[in-house]
Amino acid sequence: RLFRSVSVVENARLPHELSQYNTVILPYRNDEFSLTISPAKYFECLASGLLVVTRSELSHLPGAADYLFIWKQEWSSDEFIMHLRRRLVLQSRLRQKQAAFAREHSWNQRFVSNFGYLLD
Repeated sequence: RLFRSVSVVENARLPHELSQYNTVILPYRNDEFSLTISPAKYFECLASGLLVVTRSELSHLPGAADYLFIWKQEWSSDEFIMHLRRRLVLQSRLRQKQAAFAREHSWNQRFVSNFGYLLD
């Protein structure tokens, strides 16, 4: 099967569940709502090392587009599959850089960069 929808997964089972996939699809649109919710979910999924497919261009998150597969609305189903297969070939080379990028933007890192002075 090409696609499988997953409902709620317990935290303890999440690493195992993610190991069964090579792609995560975040179906957010490129709109105002996505701008407010996207950072958390995108960085969590990027940290997994899996290819993250989305329609949102994330222009508000500098550098994120380098690690995302942006699904263009004008693509036909066949075009989408063709582009997705090409990108999956590149994914193995990007996995380490993608995870490092996600770590740089983790909640812990954000807290330290914004409020680190409180820890001194």
